[in-house]
Amino acid sequence: MKNKLARGLYDPHSGNPPFWVYGYYTYVAGDANFPERHIIHTDVGLMDVDPKTVGECVAKDKNGRDVYEGDALGEDDADGVYVVYYNKKYMRWSARHTYGFTVDL
Repeated sequence: MKNKLARGLYDPHSGNPPFWVYGYYTYVAGDANFPERHIIHTDVGLMDVDPKTVGECVAKDKNGRDVYEGDALGEDDADGVYVVYYNKKYMRWSARHTYGFTVDL
């Protein structure tokens, strides 16, 4: 199976602000001796990231930029935004609008 590109928010714990890291995601289950870990494999090494911020790259926008799970997509002439999520019912990526309707990606 091909690895999927992902991103996550890395907190350096050094007084510097958190920043996004991009690479390939791995989850390591924890046990009594070791905590669980959420890791992004980057070009510079392994980075532990906040699991709530991990998102898979699901598409490209019209400008060729990557779109990730959890991204908020907006339009200049629309009220509200779309948020990218995985639609389990139909097993595909979709975007949910602020008003509740969805569109497929």
